[in-house]
Amino acid sequence: MFKYSKVLLLVVLVFFSIFIVAPSVAADVCGDGKCGTAENSCTCAMDCSSCEGLVPGKTCFKYACSVTNQCAETVIYNCIGNFICETNEDYGNAPSDCDPTEMTIEVLKPEAGNTFLRGDSVLIKTKVTSHGRTGAGSDLNIYGFYGFTTLLNDGKHDDELLSDMFFGNSFLVSSEDLEGINLIKVKGKFKTAFQDVNIPYEVKPILESPLKVSTEIILGGILDIEGQIQRHGVPLGSLDTNIEIYSGETLLHSESQTTSETGNLKVQYHSSLIEPAGNWTVKVKGKDELNNYIEFSQDVTVLAPGTKAFLEISILSKIEPDYKRLGFLDLIVSLKDSKGTAVEGADVSVVMPEGEEVEFVETNSGQYSLSFSLPKSIPLDEQTLLIKATKNNEGIVYEGTSELKIVITSSDISVDLLSPSRKSFSLGEQMLLKVALSYSDGSSADSADVKVLIAGKVIELNQAEPGIYQTEIVLTNDFQGLQEIELQSVDAFGNEGYFTTKVEISGESIFYLIQNNLLTIIVLLVVVVVGVFFLTSNARKMLNTSQLQAKKAETLELISLIQDKYFNKGHITKEEYKKALDEYESTLKDVDEKLSKLTKEKKQ
Repeated sequence: MFKYSKVLLLVVLVFFSIFIVAPSVAADVCGDGKCGTAENSCTCAMDCSSCEGLVPGKTCFKYACSVTNQCAETVIYNCIGNFICETNEDYGNAPSDCDPTEMTIEVLKPEAGNTFLRGDSVLIKTKVTSHGRTGAGSDLNIYGFYGFTTLLNDGKHDDELLSDMFFGNSFLVSSEDLEGINLIKVKGKFKTAFQDVNIPYEVKPILESPLKVSTEIILGGILDIEGQIQRHGVPLGSLDTNIEIYSGETLLHSESQTTSETGNLKVQYHSSLIEPAGNWTVKVKGKDELNNYIEFSQDVTVLAPGTKAFLEISILSKIEPDYKRLGFLDLIVSLKDSKGTAVEGADVSVVMPEGEEVEFVETNSGQYSLSFSLPKSIPLDEQTLLIKATKNNEGIVYEGTSELKIVITSSDISVDLLSPSRKSFSLGEQMLLKVALSYSDGSSADSADVKVLIAGKVIELNQAEPGIYQTEIVLTNDFQGLQEIELQSVDAFGNEGYFTTKVEISGESIFYLIQNNLLTIIVLLVVVVVGVFFLTSNARKMLNTSQLQAKKAETLELISLIQDKYFNKGHITKEEYKKALDEYESTLKDVDEKLSKLTKEKKQ
């Protein structure tokens, strides 16, 4: 029964293959426009869609036919993002394909030159990169004498922002840290890259001790030591200290003292006359609970009573190539003692070449200045000024001198022309020449030698009042033409002043003509008087028309002459010309009237 069942099943399978499957296979024909069940995009791209294009949402993947003619996702080579680290790719340019092979740890803090006391907090700050990219996500641990610490990138440990490339954390310098350079190690890991870095930090466990100590004392006086012990500028109270005073290798004094709550320390040592003078040394020692210590030492000059100490004078101001008389001399000097300490409260002065002494004024600690107008009488050329300083302090006399060489040049004398105010004159006039002389400071220049050169003549001006000099010049023929007036003044100290102007001197004034032809004029007047007398008595008999016509011709000739002098030669002024012309025209009028009268008389 079972045997027949197997045969029946085989018959059914054969029937299904022949009548059901076979017809359908025969129906899958490539190119019939139908993508049959036996066809796909790799076996029949004509009937089915082609197997190509990028895979959506996946970089560097595309669709392509496999060796089994199946359309599958296929990687694109030499493409960043295919998860394959290929040639010319690294973590820097293809972080999705490559793992980092290097790690760079740059130390930002502590900086070079930073020093730390024991008990200080030391900040370690680093910048981590890999192939030029941020090293966020790195693991960094530091190891040192203090133990182990992790550098964090959470924005809370002086590491800037959360998850950036900066990592930071701090540790405390222990009381056991060695003085000098110490090392801590940073061990870093970023993905598959590793880096170790050694970071140096300097432990300098010296407390601040800005103490003031007397630089010089006289035996028998008091040596003052005072100041404040500090830690980073903060007073350090209740600190045990030891103060020692030495003369050479010999210990003169030692005492212990605890600083006040505000860190102050004050010691006064009364020296003895039996102790040696010379160079002493003050030393202050002490240590806090963290083994930070005081390291202070200063030399003190100890002088025997009556000793004189030297002051060093330094000139701070710029010295000019030369200085004018009545100009300002500005000086700034500094004073220091033999230890180089600024000296305050000293008497400082400068002695001028003529013996005048001018005091300096203290303007800053150990600095003194003056601003002084140089006198008009200070000698010329190179002069030596003596700067001296003195100070008496508790029996010690401080003294110092310094020489300063400067070049003195003369001061200019200002010349102001008061007269003449006009620029043209006639021969025969008197010209008043008057000037005012003064210095740059406005004071009058007195007792000066003042001369003027005009037309080749040197004429001296006399002082009429303070700063005023004058003279009168008679303008003779020697001064005719355009003349330049050159004035030179020199005072008793060699200061000089110069002035030039020009005047035009021309023509002859009526006064000049009278002065130079007085005898001729007198003779003519006598002749005229006699003639007038004669004419008065014999006018009617002797006066005739020809005489009057001759007089008229003469007058016309005189008018022609004065016109030539005025218009062509310019020998007379307009006023002189007009006056003479009026006289001649009056004469013509008189002659014409007489001629007219004679003519009438003849007709009668």
